[in-house]
Amino acid sequence: MATVDEYNNVFEHVQFHPKSYTGTATGATGVDTAGFESVTFIMTTGVVGATGSRRLALRDSDDDVTYAPVVNTEYIVNILGSTYASGVTGADDNKVYRVGYVGPKRYVKAAVVASAASNVAFLSVICQLGRPHVAPTPPNE
Repeated sequence: MATVDEYNNVFEHVQFHPKSYTGTATGATGVDTAGFESVTFIMTTGVVGATGSRRLALRDSDDDVTYAPVVNTEYIVNILGSTYASGVTGADDNKVYRVGYVGPKRYVKAAVVASAASNVAFLSVICQLGRPHVAPTPPNE
């Protein structure tokens, strides 16, 4: 039984709207994490193409201008297990995956990297900020 409501303690930023993506998707905007203590990226999949794979990749920045791939595994809370490194495939239709970020940079964003340019997948990605310094959080975007 739920006894605590998290509605006022989280804030979501859409990184990739639900739709079909072909190849690598990198158009996400940066998320300012100031005022929050936790960052979780959530990817939902619909139909993932039968060929190739899709991998959720994180990028971070000090200034929201210059982003670099997050390669330090200390900064990634890998809830996906081996799926984070290998990516989702056609066997991973209709699932939800989460990856946490605990790095030192203020700004973060996601990319969805395809193993093949022709790989098509229906998916969405949001960035959820939690443990706000000031609550309640404002309405979502």
